[in-house]
Amino acid sequence: MTEFCYTILTTWFSGEPAVDLGRGQRSGSFMQRQVGPVALRLVVTELATACLVACRGSLDEASEAYVTATFAEIDSPAVVNLGGLSWIDETGMSVLLHAKRRLERRGHSFSVINAPMAIRRALEEAGLGELLAG
Repeated sequence: MTEFCYTILTTWFSGEPAVDLGRGQRSGSFMQRQVGPVALRLVVTELATACLVACRGSLDEASEAYVTATFAEIDSPAVVNLGGLSWIDETGMSVLLHAKRRLERRGHSFSVINAPMAIRRALEEAGLGELLAG
């Protein structure tokens, strides 16, 4: 099992190693970047049969590039736990939908679990209830 974590914060912290997404390097360290007034933390755990992605914070335009890069590295079935998500906007929904379609084109499944009621409602109202069906 390999676990790595990407953290996007509004402030800089010293002493933490960074993950260079541009080169596709992975490690068990934290990536910290200033992206605006929101924060998102992704913890990705690679198992033998699937990749688990736990989200905490806000999935929106400010975190789009980092989330897209994270999902682009996944080439196995994905289970995305939205239990810690407090906000999602149209951009965040689009990122999830594109990740689902990309993985399905490659023959992998994409499941969203534990979406809080407000997030579930937002996805359903946007016509993206398909993301919630495993």
